[in-house]
Amino acid sequence: MFKKPPSTKTSSPLRSSERRKLRNSLASRFSVEQNIADDLFPDPIYSAKFKTHLDQPGVLYLDSSGNARWFTVSHSEELVPSVFTLIKHPNLLPSFWTGAGVVPALLNGADLMAPGVIHHPKDVSESQLVSICRYSRDPASGDARLSSPVAVGRAAMSGASLTTTAKGKAVLVLTTWKDALWDIGTKADGDLPDFPLKVSEAESQELEQSLVTESSSSPPPVEEQISPLQFRVCSPQEISELLRISLVHAITKVAQSELTFPITSSTFSSSFVLPSRPAFPSALLHVEEPINPLDIGIKGSTHKTFAAFLKSAEKENLLTLKQPQKHSNQTDILITSVNTSHPAISELPSFQSLGDIEQKAAKKAERERVENDANMKHAQNVEVNILFMPHGKTLPLFEKIGRTTATYTVEELKQVLSTYIAKNQLANPEKQAFVNLDTLLESSISSKAKFETEIGMKREELVAAIVAEMQEWYEIRAPGKEVLRKKGTINPIEIGVKMKQGNKAVTTIHGFEPFLVVEPNTLADNLRKLCAGSTSIGQIPGKPANAGVEVTVQGKQTTAVEAYLISKGIPKHWIKVKKDSQTKKKK
Repeated sequence: MFKKPPSTKTSSPLRSSERRKLRNSLASRFSVEQNIADDLFPDPIYSAKFKTHLDQPGVLYLDSSGNARWFTVSHSEELVPSVFTLIKHPNLLPSFWTGAGVVPALLNGADLMAPGVIHHPKDVSESQLVSICRYSRDPASGDARLSSPVAVGRAAMSGASLTTTAKGKAVLVLTTWKDALWDIGTKADGDLPDFPLKVSEAESQELEQSLVTESSSSPPPVEEQISPLQFRVCSPQEISELLRISLVHAITKVAQSELTFPITSSTFSSSFVLPSRPAFPSALLHVEEPINPLDIGIKGSTHKTFAAFLKSAEKENLLTLKQPQKHSNQTDILITSVNTSHPAISELPSFQSLGDIEQKAAKKAERERVENDANMKHAQNVEVNILFMPHGKTLPLFEKIGRTTATYTVEELKQVLSTYIAKNQLANPEKQAFVNLDTLLESSISSKAKFETEIGMKREELVAAIVAEMQEWYEIRAPGKEVLRKKGTINPIEIGVKMKQGNKAVTTIHGFEPFLVVEPNTLADNLRKLCAGSTSIGQIPGKPANAGVEVTVQGKQTTAVEAYLISKGIPKHWIKVKKDSQTKKKK
C-alpha cells in the first residue's frame, strides 16, 4: 500500500476535543491506561489527508516530529497503527511470527502466506488488525529471539482456520518497516531490534521445527504466555547524557552548514539537535538492552526544559545564548554562536544519527521515484486490435482479390479496396471521392445501403458497408503473453458501484479476462490489499456461466480500480466506469 510515497496535503493540528475523543477511543479499544493512551496519541498531533500512488485516499496522523503514528484508509474510520507506533508499543496488536527468510518478501510488498507462519494467536478473527514479527536464533548462543513488529496487516482468516490449514494468505499486509510510510519523519536505520524469548525447551523445539518445515499442514501453537518485548527504561541522567552527545553532534553539523547566526532555539532543536540523536544509543551507553532512540527527549532528562538544557551547554562553553528582550514578540532564546573547537568535538565517538538515516532514506526514495517514473514511461501497454475477416456475401470479392482467410484492420481494408478500385478503374472521374460499384462491390454490401447509381458511393461509406458484412475478430497483444486472436466482439472492462443492504457500497469489475494481464484471483488479492477491504469472486448477475466472472471489493473504489488496471497496461479507453444506477437522485 505504501510501496511508493503517498501524495500528502498540508498537515494541520487536530483540535483538542477531537484528539481527546480519538485518544479515549484508543484507550478503550486497546484497554490501556491513560498515560499509555497519551503516548499512543500524543499532544500535539496533526492530521493530513493523503492519496496512495493508486489514488486511494486516507488520513495520516503525525506527531510533532512528523512521524506517522496512525492512519485510516478509504472511507473506514478505524485507526491503523504504523510500524513506528508498534515498535514503541509492540504488544498493542496480536502478533504473527515468521522466519527471517520471509521478511524480504514482506518488505517488497508481498502478503504473509499461511506456510510462512510459525506461530499465531488462536483467538484472532478474520480481518482483525495484527502485527508480524521475525523469529530467529542467535548464531552465537543459539537462543530464540523475536524482533519488533516488521509489518501491520489484517488477518486473512481466523486463528482457528489457520490452525487447520497451510494454504492461502494468512495476513494481508498494509504497511511495513522501511516502506514509504516509515520514511515519513525521523527514524532509526539498521536492523530491527530483537529480544530473547523466554520459552521452554519443548516450545523451542516446536518453533524450530515449524521454522524448518514452513510448508507443513499446520503451524505448531505455543501454549504458554511469551514474555512481552521491552525497551530499556533510561534514567534521567542517561537521557541527559544522550542529549549532550546529540548536541555535540549537532554542533559539528552546524559547522558543516552555511548557517548564519543568530538562530532561534526552536529551529536549533528541530533542525539540528533532534536529528542528531543516535540511532543506536545502547552502544554509546555500553548497555546490552535496546534503547528506543525516540525516547531521547527533554521531558525525560534532568533538564525538563530545552532552555535549561541550553543554559547548561552554555556553562560548558559549547555555545553562547542571548535571552529575548522584555516586551518583545520574540520569546525564543537565540543561539548566537557554537564552539567548534571545544574538546568535546574531538572526543565525540563516531555514530549514525537519526538525521543521517532520514537523509539516506530520502535519497533512496528519490532514486526509487526516478526509477519508477522511468519504468512507467517505458512500460508496455496491452495492444487491442479490432479485425475483420471476409464472410458471407463479401467472400466473392476477396476471392477475386486473392485473400479470403486473412483478417484486416479498417486501415488495411481501405488500402486493399483502394488498390482494387484503382486496378479496375472504378473511381468516378469527376468526383474522386465516389466509387462506381461493379458487380462484386455491389453484391458485397447490404441491399439496404443507399447510393446514387450515376455518381456511385462515397469511399468511406463503401468501406463501412463492406465491414458491416464481414466477420468481426479481435487481437490482444500483451508483454510476455502469446498473441490472442479470437472471433467475436470485445467490450471494455466495466467498473461499477452497487449499493447493498444497509446502504453499503461495493465496487464491481468484470470483462477483464480477454486482456490477458489480469486474472480473477490475482485481481481480488491485489484489490483486497490496495483498498484494505474484503473482495469476492462470483458469476456476473444476469449473465450465463461462460460469460466470465465478476470481482467485487468493499466501498466505492472506482478510482483505485481504474488506476490499478491502467498500471497493468490496459489502455484507459478500454476501461468503462459506470455510475451507480441505484443511487437515488437528489430532489
